[in-house]
Amino acid sequence: MRRLVEKVKEIEWPEGAPILLKPTIGASQAKFVMLVESDQELLVQLTSVWCLAAKREMGQASFKLELFIYVSRVAASATIRRATEGRIAAAASLIDEHLSALPAEQQLGETSRAYWAVTHARQPEQTPLAIPTNHTFTQLRRIDDYQREADEESQQRAASPEFVTHDADSPEWVFMKSKCPKMDSSGQDDERGRGGQNEEQGHGDQDDEHGRGNQVGKHGRGG
Repeated sequence: MRRLVEKVKEIEWPEGAPILLKPTIGASQAKFVMLVESDQELLVQLTSVWCLAAKREMGQASFKLELFIYVSRVAASATIRRATEGRIAAAASLIDEHLSALPAEQQLGETSRAYWAVTHARQPEQTPLAIPTNHTFTQLRRIDDYQREADEESQQRAASPEFVTHDADSPEWVFMKSKCPKMDSSGQDDERGRGGQNEEQGHGDQDDEHGRGNQVGKHGRGG
């Protein structure tokens, strides 16, 4: 009997509560009797019920043994609590402790952990910690995964040589400066300045040659 009752979650049969026997088909609830426990007394009790059924026409042909128990309905679960700041902090502490024992691939991001903390904080007291399985939590986990990938990509980009900055006295920076042309006060590099000087010197040499040619021509005409 108890095994049958335990299958029904909505009711509760108190420990030690009696099983009642309906002695006759027309007996009222007030005339129910408690079913005895010992085999000998049970045999006497059932024989008495059988004999009472024989007093009715076709009573034994339609005989059935009716047993009753009194049960109570299981109290409804406590209502959802308000997620106060203190309860959220306590829930977050439990979640962090739970996640610390899990491998890296099962860790949660900031958004999904915050959602879990709020939902657990709303549960009745002593509710076991259980990871949410609803659609909202699944979406938040996906968002955290996207954010984690973006952060990793940003870190990799920052570590790339193209984005690395060097100190002015570092060997890398000194080497880079040695490869760059030096600039004069006018903003032109030395190579360009030297090119200009060579060009001016070339023009000057040409002028000297031209002048000497003119002088030779004049002396020739005078002779």
